[in-house]
Amino acid sequence: MASGAPLIKSSNVPEGWIEDWPDVAPIRVGSKLDKSWASQFPLNTKGRHVFNRHGERFRLRGINWYGASDVLHVVGGLDVQRLEVICETVSKLGFTVVRMPFSNEMLRCSVPEGAVDFAKNLRLRGLTALGVLDEVVRCLGRHLVAVILNNHTTYGEFCGPPSQNSLWFDPAGPFSESQWMADWVMMATRYSHCPHVVGYDLRNEIRPRWSLWPSWGRGSTHKVRWARRDWAASALAMAVRLLEISP
Repeated sequence: MASGAPLIKSSNVPEGWIEDWPDVAPIRVGSKLDKSWASQFPLNTKGRHVFNRHGERFRLRGINWYGASDVLHVVGGLDVQRLEVICETVSKLGFTVVRMPFSNEMLRCSVPEGAVDFAKNLRLRGLTALGVLDEVVRCLGRHLVAVILNNHTTYGEFCGPPSQNSLWFDPAGPFSESQWMADWVMMATRYSHCPHVVGYDLRNEIRPRWSLWPSWGRGSTHKVRWARRDWAASALAMAVRLLEISP
């Protein structure tokens, strides 16, 4: 990951109730991160294998931590257990990476009542949903578990049949494609000083949105309200931008 990502100034976000991200500073991972373990990042690939920066195989033994992309906007389990205990358990079970789904809506939400047991998780009291995600990322790093961020849904709800979450943006709502891109730039910048954030899963299960169909490589000929439905072009543009922030 890049160690000197600049603050971002997003100028292409449409006006409306969704705020821009005018100034985003990277979060600090904390002094408890094992520097020897963290020195193996970033990862790279050769053929079908993943390697660390020392040329050693890195095995992606992964697990998905559901919740931050759904109605409560935080990872599951915090209402019944301490964050530290959950992360320690993930590590002890032998997992090396956690896929962390989130929604674009969640980035702007407070933590709803009942989502977190604050008696068990005092450190999380008063944080936004995004602030809680910061603590989850830090805690996983302390327990030697890498993180892959996954933009799972647009709105915080179950990802199911054709719906407002089918595409990577909402052509009928405030979450335009430019907003989706601005959100990803914000996330990459925010975690650019966390070496154990090793990947970005740009979107979960692209599928038709009622009468709107995503395409692959058809350029700008297929348009919707704000942006084309060409997922290949959008994904490539997004990947190039994120690699500029976190090589």
